[in-house]
Amino acid sequence: MTEPGQEELSEPGADLIVGEAARRGLGSRPGLRRLAAISWSAFLGASCMLPVWLLVGDDCLHTPIAFSRVGGAFAICFLLALIPAGAMALLECRPRGA
Repeated sequence: MTEPGQEELSEPGADLIVGEAARRGLGSRPGLRRLAAISWSAFLGASCMLPVWLLVGDDCLHTPIAFSRVGGAFAICFLLALIPAGAMALLECRPRGA
């Protein structure tokens, strides 16, 4: 029962919709969920690393940066950021049967 001035937060079918979405989504596929977490972590790491790497470079201050160079630098940063993200995933994994 709700007090006066408060509304009911969920509709009768909302719980069913949310439950079905969780069953079909990343909640039912732990491997896909882990891959998404690793990819997102590596993307965030590379996004933070790229400006620092480009600004610290010696020739960055003297020559304009080509877009292809920025793309290649981001690819290298992404691959480097996969290392700690993958290590996190390996450490997070629980053995089967535990």
